[in-house]
Amino acid sequence: MPIKSNFLLSTLLVLLTTTFNSYCQGTTEFEIKLPEQPTAGAKYGKFRFVDQRNGPGLLGFVQTGALNRKSMVFDKIPIEQQLTKVFDALADKTKIGELLFQLRYCAFSEQTLSMNEHGFFVIRANVYAKKGDLYQSVFGIDTMIRVSAVDVTNKLLRTGGEAFVKLIDSGLKRDPRGKMYSFNDVVKIDSIEKKGFAAYDAKVLTDGIYNSSLSFFLQLPDSKIDSGINEIDNITFYTVNEKGKLRKLKATNCYSVVYKGDAYISYDGYFYKLARRDDEYLLSINLPVGTDPYTGTDVIPTSYGMAGGINGGAIGGLIGVTFDVAMKPRNKEIFIKLDHVTGKLMIQY
Repeated sequence: MPIKSNFLLSTLLVLLTTTFNSYCQGTTEFEIKLPEQPTAGAKYGKFRFVDQRNGPGLLGFVQTGALNRKSMVFDKIPIEQQLTKVFDALADKTKIGELLFQLRYCAFSEQTLSMNEHGFFVIRANVYAKKGDLYQSVFGIDTMIRVSAVDVTNKLLRTGGEAFVKLIDSGLKRDPRGKMYSFNDVVKIDSIEKKGFAAYDAKVLTDGIYNSSLSFFLQLPDSKIDSGINEIDNITFYTVNEKGKLRKLKATNCYSVVYKGDAYISYDGYFYKLARRDDEYLLSINLPVGTDPYTGTDVIPTSYGMAGGINGGAIGGLIGVTFDVAMKPRNKEIFIKLDHVTGKLMIQY
């Protein structure tokens, strides 16, 4: 069924860090300020970094200048080099222990609301300590940090840098207490985390209504679904009430529905069908894009406007430009995946 463009705009997690670069008027460098003092009681002297971001080097966007023009955030000095220098400044190099820092996602975004600017830094990372040939979990983090100011950009970038320093500092002081993984398992942590969830293991999903992401992942429906009718751009589901009559199921009243083995996620008053590919649940959408003749990057037209917002913790950001013939407009398929950690929709890079 066709997918409404507004759905995409409000669910993408910092669209500027996707497989294509949206049009931005300038760039802003992200640089982490090195700590001045080493970590007291540091337990590790060696450092290993695993970058599992999709689209390394692109870190979202900020707003710059009097007109709040979008500026792409990037790490001119690769983030691996920066974090290695942070570790070197904090660690006790006489220690033989190895700390592994796995960066799974990070991005900046800004919004202007009323007279204040609001900045958001999203990060997902895991920290491990090496034990023989294996790696034992020290801790993991999946969070969003929000800051506000009249001009928030510098404060936001500084906060992001401080977050990295605090994570490494915390890891250096802690003993591992979590699960043990091979290095191969670490780099496949998404697949490892999905094991045991029936939604990813089952060949056939269980029909029913699911009120939460947990009940969907565990495949424990909260109630029964009776029928579904495909309409022009949506599907309508029905349940039978206590009087034996069909009652329309409101999408706002549940998280998802499985009907005839197919999964549908609820969003903004509608149900959207999810496709299953390997160990992912994906929603696809075709967006018109054009190629900037000067930079060679893909851009989105202004007819889609500028969107940004906080949606259940997901940051959206999109800026468009006007197409002309030189941009060779065409459709591009974008994938949104169901995140197994948060149960929310995220861009598939």
